[in-house]
Amino acid sequence: MAILRSNLQALAVLLGQHRELVQQVSAQADELAGLRDQSDLMHRLAGKQGDPAHWRQTIEFILQRGCAATGADVALLQLPCQRAR
Repeated sequence: MAILRSNLQALAVLLGQHRELVQQVSAQADELAGLRDQSDLMHRLAGKQGDPAHWRQTIEFILQRGCAATGADVALLQLPCQRAR
């Protein structure tokens, strides 16, 4: 009976460790998905930024993605002004 109790306790410890590892892997998978989304966004923006004709579309795209990522209903993009030197 003592051996069975010891084995069950060891199993409980292992199950607890397994649960923690699964939670860590899940958190890392979520983080990786977020990084992938950011990378996709950067690649899409890089393709649009060269042509001034697409700047409006690029700005709209940035605002839409920002709203989607944060759950916001509205967004504001403030660009730095260039001062004459």
